[in-house]
Amino acid sequence: MSYIWGMPQQSPGSEPVPQVSPDRQAARTPAHMDPSTEASGAATPRPATQPATPPTPATSPATSPVTSPGKLTRGQSIVQLLRQRLQDGTWPVGTRLPGEHELAAELGVGRNTLREALRSLVSAGFLKARRGDGTYVIATDDLEVALSRRVTPEERLHALEVRTALEIESARLAATRATPEELDRLRELTEERRAASHGSSDVAFLRLDLAWHDAVAQAARNPILQEIYLGLDRVTSYFSHTGEAEVHAAALSPSLNETGGPHVHGRIARLDQAHDQLLAALCDRDADAAVAAARRIFDASEQLRTLPGDPA
Repeated sequence: MSYIWGMPQQSPGSEPVPQVSPDRQAARTPAHMDPSTEASGAATPRPATQPATPPTPATSPATSPVTSPGKLTRGQSIVQLLRQRLQDGTWPVGTRLPGEHELAAELGVGRNTLREALRSLVSAGFLKARRGDGTYVIATDDLEVALSRRVTPEERLHALEVRTALEIESARLAATRATPEELDRLRELTEERRAASHGSSDVAFLRLDLAWHDAVAQAARNPILQEIYLGLDRVTSYFSHTGEAEVHAAALSPSLNETGGPHVHGRIARLDQAHDQLLAALCDRDADAAVAAARRIFDASEQLRTLPGDPA
């Protein structure tokens, strides 16, 4: 075959070339050929288009099947709600929870669902149920649970030594980092704690004492130090605590004011004085004086914990 002026010509002895009408030629042209090149006879193929794959939606914590509220059972949702109350301070350590009937009505669930949630938190180490008495908070976060399981009664002194080291460092840092608002809060807690130390409620005093030391740790502006310190502070203070009637004897019970002699009252006074000295050092921005006062608090506390006739 030869070409004359772009038209194919039949060579001698060759098969006739079938002629295709323009309409049929257009119908046979592949869809991916570029129409703009048809006039020149040089068609440029377009890249084959792959079927679009729908994007995979990102799974966020809010929509994760594990955490989505819609995927939780009613009992699991109540567990989350109860844990939130532990973590946000609604129910601090030592709190006796409302009775089942009252709490179930408040949460809008059946008593069986509530019991299931409470059993879960008891098993996890956050609550302790006392037959005929009620359910009490013994931990408010996972760290407290871990420390309470790790530190045995025989290791209580070791835990106190670690807590003291953290408290001294908290005092040193707070002397340079505490804000005026935090110092004002410490002044208020100092007065409230002093009044409670001469009262008759062990639990009220202990809560204020924990709040006072919590405020110092917070003023140190080191959240990791604060969390570990508070966990150890609660473990050592509430060591065998299972309810308001069983606050550990080593928790500086203010009932000592009623049963102790002059030597007991003197030790309580020295402990209060050491707290005053630490507050003064923080207000003066004196880190060295803050460290010395924190050590005196520990020494005075130990003197009360080791009263004659009490176990060391």
